[in-house]
Amino acid sequence: LTVTLPRAGNITGGGFMLVYLAKENRSIFIDFREKAPALATRDMFLDKDGNIDTNKARFSILSTGVPGTVYGLELARKKYGTMSYKELVKPAYLLAKNGIKVTYDLHDSLLKAAPQLLKDKEASTIFYKSNGKVYPINSTLKQKKLAKTLKTLIQFGPKSFYTGRIADKMIRFMEHNKGIMTHQDLKNYTAIERDPIITSFNGYMVYTAPPPSSGGL
Repeated sequence: LTVTLPRAGNITGGGFMLVYLAKENRSIFIDFREKAPALATRDMFLDKDGNIDTNKARFSILSTGVPGTVYGLELARKKYGTMSYKELVKPAYLLAKNGIKVTYDLHDSLLKAAPQLLKDKEASTIFYKSNGKVYPINSTLKQKKLAKTLKTLIQFGPKSFYTGRIADKMIRFMEHNKGIMTHQDLKNYTAIERDPIITSFNGYMVYTAPPPSSGGL
């Protein structure tokens, strides 16, 4: 998803996973959502009049959470998976390196995000042509820097994301752009296993996401 659906899935984001273990006939829920950096404060997204600054809350460097995706997926793989880490990351690496076909959905999402993303030098060079235009439907989009990051994960494992060279790059970016996430924030990140919400409906047992997800409810 990091490579093919950047608007929804990202290694610098987080998420939830509901796992059904067939042999044990039980379900577990893995919470690997992003967490606030230790230096975050209650009023950090308020303007001088005490009102919410939605632009600051959504698009500024301060809105960056400590990423959980890499940690959560590795927790799931280690405890419940059957394949090696390299096997699982390699397909994403090859897609980023060799390119993906731009679908209507990807084209449309980049078109809508252009007013925001084109302000960022890094994002504009990855997702848009040199003239600022969106890559056409059915054209090929290559993401060389993402491929390099995924290759580092293949070579050095998920620890490199939290305490290694990827972590170093993220924190350098934070420091350069007045962000508040630190090495310690990355080092301290952990995912949490929770019990799913279980209920019945029309004769079926339903297993769904507990808080902090609002989707299950």
